[in-house]
Amino acid sequence: MNSSISCCTSIPKVLLAWADNAGMNKIKAQTLLNSADALAVADVVIQYGHYDADSKAHGEVYMRTFIHKVAQEAPDWKLGDLMALAHS
Repeated sequence: MNSSISCCTSIPKVLLAWADNAGMNKIKAQTLLNSADALAVADVVIQYGHYDADSKAHGEVYMRTFIHKVAQEAPDWKLGDLMALAHS
């Protein structure tokens, strides 16, 4: 029973070790998310002349661009996993 408890408590360390082996680490995850954010805001500004976080149309363009950039740069990662790694 104790071995299963220690196995469960070490899962995040195993995940982080796997992430490092796959070429992704906390700094790379943070950089990717920050660059995807900047690109998404820039895309909205290019299309609309400004960025309004409360605008549904702006939000749709932002999310489409953001998700595309993340998927392009880290195709084997889920967004939630990248965010968890970036904020670990």
